Amino acid sequence: MNYYNEIKNELINNEINRKVKSYSINKSDLNTYYNVGKLLLDAGKNYGEGIIKEYSLKLTEDLNIKYDVSSLNKMRKFYILIKKLATVSPNLSYSHYVELLPYDDLNKIRYYIKIISEQNLSVRQLRERLKSDEYERLPESTKNKIINQDKSNMVDFVKNPIIIKKNSKYDIFSEKVLQKLILEDIENFLDELGNGFTFIKSEYPIKIGDRYNYIDLLLYNIKYNRLPAIIVTRFIEHAESLYKYYTNHPELKDYNIRVIDHTSKNRESIINQFAQGKIDVLITTYIIKRGINLPLAVYLQNAAGSDSEEDISQICGRMERTFKGKKKSYLDDMYYYGQYLERHSKHRINYYIRTGMKVINLKKKRNGKL
Repeated sequence: MNYYNEIKNELINNEINRKVKSYSINKSDLNTYYNVGKLLLDAGKNYGEGIIKEYSLKLTEDLNIKYDVSSLNKMRKFYILIKKLATVSPNLSYSHYVELLPYDDLNKIRYYIKIISEQNLSVRQLRERLKSDEYERLPESTKNKIINQDKSNMVDFVKNPIIIKKNSKYDIFSEKVLQKLILEDIENFLDELGNGFTFIKSEYPIKIGDRYNYIDLLLYNIKYNRLPAIIVTRFIEHAESLYKYYTNHPELKDYNIRVIDHTSKNRESIINQFAQGKIDVLITTYIIKRGINLPLAVYLQNAAGSDSEEDISQICGRMERTFKGKKKSYLDDMYYYGQYLERHSKHRINYYIRTGMKVINLKKKRNGKL
């Protein structure tokens, strides 16, 4: 085989394809450099490593394009890498792959291929991630999930340690200064946490009873959004029964579900965690009716069955708080049967209609049909 002519033809065809607007330049580059890399590897085996330098000089002269030894060696390494990975991602450019060539750890390379594809990272952004040793700062559990291709969750990609750029104008380092440094470069901080985070507000007030607590930084994750849910019951026995049912449900095994009532000693801590998005489902009694600010709450299930418009209004009020990105809230009202309970259910539906809510009736008839 005339390896040189084969390589030259591949490169010529790629240059032609680059000039045809309807053709995918990236696909052409990846195919060409993969094929050239294979030819160079075979040529090196047959004629020795010196053949790369010889081809470099001839290609530069014949094609009037500089193909130095370094660029040809990268094509050869690219071919070897793709053979090891057993696949090529069309979401990456050849330039992305070139940045990954110096690394031997295939799991590290797979991680960066994954985040490039998911986050549409530019080559410059990839260089910054590599320079920051992002992969090395991931928990071992996350690395294992990448190796086994297991499902990941929000906390898996939070780096340890998180790198925050220091500003020389601050002489003394304190918690307050740390907060200022984060806010001054919030975009970098959100990248350090992982994908899908958005900043809502600093010093966000949460009212619990008559007292305000303040969240230093309120963040929200769009990618792993699970519609933070509140389920309200009248009695603690009902709440505990629902908690037992949901925590044993196979489809909810990854959800953080908590239950509280007026006797719960750690209820303030749990409410704070829910307000910060750390709890997916909060099951509670009427203690949630007033004095608690929960802006992340998007879904509320009213399982309390009350006939009091004051109770209904206060329960709905938990959904009225807003934050950036929250466009709608959803209220699921449990329709109960029985002489009094059904009358109460109809009363609540009429209240929702009167107050301008959009009501979708999914009431289940006694024969089991909708």
